[in-house]
Amino acid sequence: MLSRRKLAFACGVATFGASLPALAQTVPDCVDVPEYANAVIGAGGSAISPTLSEVARAIAGSDAPAADKFTIFYWAPSACIGYRAFNEGVSPATAQAFTYYVAGTTPALGERKCNGTGLPLSFSHMGSEVELCAGETRASNVGDFPAPIQSINVIAHKDSNESKISAEALHYIFGYGQNGQVAPWTAGDGVVQRDDTSFVHNIIAAHIKVPATAFWWDKTPNYAPEDHGGTPDPKAQFADNHVTSNGATFTTIAKFVSTGGAANQTLGYISGSNADKARDQVKTLAFQAIDQRWAVLPDENETSLDKINVRQGNYALWAPGHFYGKVGANKKLVDAKVAKLIGWFERTEATPGNVDVTRSIITAGDIPECAMQAYRDTAVGPIYSYAPQKPCGCYFETIATGAQPAACVACAADSECAADGEKCNYGYCEAYRAAGESEG
Repeated sequence: MLSRRKLAFACGVATFGASLPALAQTVPDCVDVPEYANAVIGAGGSAISPTLSEVARAIAGSDAPAADKFTIFYWAPSACIGYRAFNEGVSPATAQAFTYYVAGTTPALGERKCNGTGLPLSFSHMGSEVELCAGETRASNVGDFPAPIQSINVIAHKDSNESKISAEALHYIFGYGQNGQVAPWTAGDGVVQRDDTSFVHNIIAAHIKVPATAFWWDKTPNYAPEDHGGTPDPKAQFADNHVTSNGATFTTIAKFVSTGGAANQTLGYISGSNADKARDQVKTLAFQAIDQRWAVLPDENETSLDKINVRQGNYALWAPGHFYGKVGANKKLVDAKVAKLIGWFERTEATPGNVDVTRSIITAGDIPECAMQAYRDTAVGPIYSYAPQKPCGCYFETIATGAQPAACVACAADSECAADGEKCNYGYCEAYRAAGESEG
């Protein structure tokens, strides 16, 4: 389990529309592209891909020496599958689609594809602890390191009139399908589930108390009609609603509506960063956790991007992310490049070209630890009040929303902060800063 330093005090995309066919292009083998000569190679869930892209493209485009700017190659089959491959040390012996990141002002220009076969894997990322993967435990030679906080959003088609949903409702919808009789999802055809190796699936499953392998939208294992009087598997008609990616979730919901299905009957769940980038196509439903008195959105309202209810612990569907890397007997990372990569996120390593990793995390749609006022140690663990070493709430909201909050005061030094005890953090006056943290 990753650990957090706590102070003694606390303070309270894919698109729906069809696109023109792309011209056929040859995808090279990863080992044949020039960037492979100075690479760090990882595998895991896809939710971290936007953040890796932002950080890696910024570093690749910086004026740092070329030797310091190693290229990140990342394979994203799903959190659990990627972690298991990392634990074994190599990607499968068949071609896998890796993404590697070069200089570019947008993901489309800075993300390249290559085929990887049996590539050595030196790090992994998951949006939850590895123990949420069925039958998985963390080996003693694998270190667990903090990564950005990620939220999970329950979504519907943008034209749905539904605005909120409870954990209890999701329990019956995903546990019993149309037989759960939770209106308006009684038909079932508009409901989408992710694969049980996905971190968003495993977190949803834990929060709604349905076994990750027992969601309705899949064929019944080992079902034989002859053992049921010739009756076909009642789940078989929903097999296409079991998808493996955020993009497929969007596509399945869109197809259901475009072929006559009611928008109100659509339902799915994806990472918060993907949901935010597709607000013109989907809407996020307010979520009411078990024993919670009301449903809340991740943000203050439907149009905001401030993640205030995640950051204050009012919204339940979020988790601290995890980087994994192999460690020696001293529990230090054995791969120097992985140590630097993780150190950039932890602010213990200087980034090439002084790239602002915190800004990249925010721009990608995730939440840096410094913006949190609440925390939890596991994906479904208790939420507690939290005081980061160097809070960055004003900086986070300014970057995430595109506007400086009225209550935030810009600064370049502590002396510009008027209130008693205030410190200049990340360019804004904040309530405090822990000893040893830098000014500004």
